Amino acid sequence: MLRGLKLSDGMRWGEVATPHQVQDAAAILDDDPTSPRLHFICRPRGGSKTSDLAAVALTMLLTGRLGPGELAYGFATDKDQARLLVDAMRRIASATGLGPGLVDFGLHSAESPQHGGRIEIQAADAHGAFGLLPSLLIVDELAAWPPVPTHTTTWTAILSSQPKRNCRLVLATSAGSPSHWSHKVLQHAEESPRWRVSSMPGPVPWLSSEALDEQRKLLTPSQFARLHLNVWTEPEERLATSEDVDAAATLDGPVEPLPGRRYVAGLDLGLKRDRSALVVGHLEHPDAVGRPPGAWWSLPKDPFVGDRPPVLVVDLVKHWVPGRLSAVDLGDVEATLLEAWRVFNRPKVAADPWQSAQMSQRLRAAGVAVEDHVFSEGSNSRRASALFALLRDRRLLIPRDGDRPGLETELRRVKLVEKANGAVRVDHDRDGHDDLVQAMGIVAVTLLDRASGGAAVGSAVWSSGRDLGVAAGREWLESARRVGSDGLLRELERAGVVERVSGVPVSVGVLAGGHSRRR
Repeated sequence: MLRGLKLSDGMRWGEVATPHQVQDAAAILDDDPTSPRLHFICRPRGGSKTSDLAAVALTMLLTGRLGPGELAYGFATDKDQARLLVDAMRRIASATGLGPGLVDFGLHSAESPQHGGRIEIQAADAHGAFGLLPSLLIVDELAAWPPVPTHTTTWTAILSSQPKRNCRLVLATSAGSPSHWSHKVLQHAEESPRWRVSSMPGPVPWLSSEALDEQRKLLTPSQFARLHLNVWTEPEERLATSEDVDAAATLDGPVEPLPGRRYVAGLDLGLKRDRSALVVGHLEHPDAVGRPPGAWWSLPKDPFVGDRPPVLVVDLVKHWVPGRLSAVDLGDVEATLLEAWRVFNRPKVAADPWQSAQMSQRLRAAGVAVEDHVFSEGSNSRRASALFALLRDRRLLIPRDGDRPGLETELRRVKLVEKANGAVRVDHDRDGHDDLVQAMGIVAVTLLDRASGGAAVGSAVWSSGRDLGVAAGREWLESARRVGSDGLLRELERAGVVERVSGVPVSVGVLAGGHSRRR
């Protein structure tokens, strides 16, 4: 039954499954009472975990392994991620020609009218996992579950439900951090005879070398090792190496504004304990790297001309340090910002509205275009990833520090912190600061997100330097829609990255080697 199911491309599962996939499926479906009922499957990103689990679950429904009144549950970090399992089952059923009489689908469920079995989807951040009497438990991407009480409690409920009916428990994930609690689950599974552990080495054979090279450039080394090589590794602790900062800190000081260049000012406003930071920057043609600022006049004004992504040039850096008993003089910050606005061709100003609401109102009244840049998990990750990619690819030019520590010093000290769900952020040591780096990050993502035309797809999306993930990808698209980047959305649609249902963008794929690999 399983081998005969068709995938979305029309091929049968048995025709394309590798020996590793076949062995995992056979072990899960094995009815021998002496065989392990607990399965830990670890595969690289793109290793067909969700598709294979969907095919196995569909087989159990169709063959009556889930009989009358028997329930299976699928868990993931949130409802949207968990629903991917049912969506994959629906696609396989449609491609195979299985009508409603054989399998009925709901938004978060699938059931067999003939045999009476049913699969329901649950979110790890929701209540209700206790009290279940399951016949099958599927847990997706456990290593990406955040280490918070809601998720760890859900895992406890799942694990404690398994012995009630000695049900099958199938845990499928990509490698994560050894400090994540899921690694302890793996270590126990490797030592226990009640578990079957299957680990597929990466990268997956169907990923092209060009796509793999592109991913290696865009991800941090530890992210690449975990996602594509399936190696459990700790995340990096520093945003940049000394060599990265040396290559970036090549400007002697503030750069004189150039006519026709499009600038952005990023403001990270602190009040009593934090410093305030202002950074003005623009995107320049990649040939600007290694040239003195005066030589930029001969370069194209459009930084996206050609195949190479643009360079971020930091033209002006200012910061204000609060005193021991006094706060930052916001009047001085506002006056400096207005002067920079007049000098640098009246740029857009991007600032966190939480601290700068009143100043933003006054600036807008003065004719300054102020855009809110909300500090959230998604925007934190975009700033960190964009800066990481710019530094590593030698596409960042900043002024050297002068008489006092500034942006260059911060870059040498800030950390790149990665969360369990793959999101990253810039942070600082207890005795350090990251205000200037955050302001530069605001400039970077604002400039890249404002880019338009086909070149912006390759440069703006990938220059942000990350595998977006579902949540960050949706936030990025919504940001593009809010600023009216319809041209960019059309390019993404033509590339197959975005699909529309009733005119609404609904899915995000991955550009790889000039092609779209949709997930």
